[in-house]
Amino acid sequence: DTRQGGYYYNSIIFALSVLPVDVDFISFDDLPEIDLTVYDAVISMGVTGSSFHGDKCWGDFAVVEKIREYVYNGGGYLGVGEPSGYYKNGRYFQLSDVLGLEKECNFTNFERRERVQIEKAHWITEDLDMTDIRFNEKISGVYSLNAKLLAAHFEPEYPLGAQNACNADFAVNEYGKGRSVYFSGISNNNNSFRLIYKAILWLGKKENEYKKILAEDPNVDVFYYEKSGVYAAYNSAEQEITTAIYDKSGYKSIITLKPKGIKWISE
Repeated sequence: DTRQGGYYYNSIIFALSVLPVDVDFISFDDLPEIDLTVYDAVISMGVTGSSFHGDKCWGDFAVVEKIREYVYNGGGYLGVGEPSGYYKNGRYFQLSDVLGLEKECNFTNFERRERVQIEKAHWITEDLDMTDIRFNEKISGVYSLNAKLLAAHFEPEYPLGAQNACNADFAVNEYGKGRSVYFSGISNNNNSFRLIYKAILWLGKKENEYKKILAEDPNVDVFYYEKSGVYAAYNSAEQEITTAIYDKSGYKSIITLKPKGIKWISE
């Protein structure tokens, strides 16, 4: 599948374009001089060799230390695909300590590791339909050092799920005062966008902001126009939807929207 170099990562860009977040694009050259503390999260994504991955830039001590310090002091880091992947200093993920993950590059295949534990629940996945979300199974060999695994796939010849056969798809980690989230890559749909949004809120320790200007059904987008004090709720699905929506203060109400329908709601 020639699309795998972009499909599972472009979904992040698509999500950021519709989610209620502000985004800046920062080059690796400028990163060492940027004040990262003004951001809730830093995101990097892609597979090694792709144009947006970074490749040898991850071998720059100033880049790695900048992100490491930022997360340790309370920031958030979302890595997708092979984040910080560049073999140097005996490791592949240069931010393996931040992610709590490493990628097997055939140097430690026969090291004995603990069995994998997949966590059953996390705030990020609460109230989400995970059955509609796909991760990138072409990313292999990513295993946990100390991160909590929320999703993974295993090599078929190891049905018991030994760590050496693990391919992490979704993981979270605490690092100092900060947090990290890892996706091997994520499918492009409304449930995925909601998962990405919750991951960003968790990284920024803003869980209490979740149910504000939001619909419980991920197929319904809610927009707030501050100057006019008006909300717009739009149903992107092909069927009628009845869902709870929340205003800017978290007040809950129920609305019904026709397929591709929109409703305007005054404060």
